[in-house]
Amino acid sequence: MIVNARKLREALDLLGPVLPGKKPSLEVLTNVLLKDGQIMATNLETFVAVELEGADEPCLLPFKEVSSLLKTIPGNSDLSIEQEGKQVRFSWTGGKASFGTMGPEDYPAMPDKPVEVSGAVNGDILVRGLMAVVDYCQTDEARPVLTGVWLFPGERVEAVGADGFRMARQDLPLSYPADGIPHLIIPAGSVRILSHLWARAPKTPPTADSLADLVSSRRPLVLAVGGGFLKVLFGPVILTSQLIQGTPPPSKAGP
Repeated sequence: MIVNARKLREALDLLGPVLPGKKPSLEVLTNVLLKDGQIMATNLETFVAVELEGADEPCLLPFKEVSSLLKTIPGNSDLSIEQEGKQVRFSWTGGKASFGTMGPEDYPAMPDKPVEVSGAVNGDILVRGLMAVVDYCQTDEARPVLTGVWLFPGERVEAVGADGFRMARQDLPLSYPADGIPHLIIPAGSVRILSHLWARAPKTPPTADSLADLVSSRRPLVLAVGGGFLKVLFGPVILTSQLIQGTPPPSKAGP
């Protein structure tokens, strides 16, 4: 398959924070998967897929090695990428390289759960609100419900972060259908990955008839919830995060 070097480099830059920071329990997680026009990475808690033109055949790329290689290749180069067994080969005008890898079939599949609730929100407001409280989350895994941001849907969405001693609340000018889902607990790591992707992913140009419309346009972000997972979709990105199960302490005043 043929993939543009600049587009592959940009996709790897987006996916960098998704890969486990420490030595993972599964060695395959040090790789990224090319398949079905997408490039994917996961740390088993958060899964991210980004559209990548030409990435049509299943192929597993070692993240660090390929990232280093791409620093030496002109961005306008087209790369021919082919995997045979546990070897992946690159070739381009003026060079070639090969790396050891694993089989694409060894890579964890992105969860695909039935959607129970779905809706679009202003992504700028949501991401800003989540990031305003995420640093208040607990880091001790002994209290898992405190290791994520609590998101309360409804006519007025509320984001809360707490560690058992401190609590931060953000009342967001957003509405999201509750439909039997009283709250979501989004892992702090997933929130930070979402913020990184939201800031750096290619923007879909808004349709606007005037400069005023363009300046005031809002970037929509779709949230879909089901089967214990949250799926976030915007532009060329799909983020799927496992939700933390449990009941957070009450944050709202009154009943």
